[in-house]
Amino acid sequence: MPIWRRARGKPADLSVHKFFDIKEQMRVEFRGQFFNAFNHPVFSQSDSFITEDPGSAGVITSTVIPQRQIQFALKLEF
Repeated sequence: MPIWRRARGKPADLSVHKFFDIKEQMRVEFRGQFFNAFNHPVFSQSDSFITEDPGSAGVITSTVIPQRQIQFALKLEF
């Protein structure tokens, strides 16, 4: 009986932001977004084919989700 496995779940995406008042009708927003914040890998299926290099059978060569990505933004509102 084969064992079926699936991904552990979706990656955790986080977002934080803070507003800073400069003047009465002017403020700045600082935002940080973290995609796959905890950087948990979810590996894809292994290669089960034996080709020219038999040492490569069963080797996991990629992941299902990308590695951690971080972006920052600064927005001026007036």
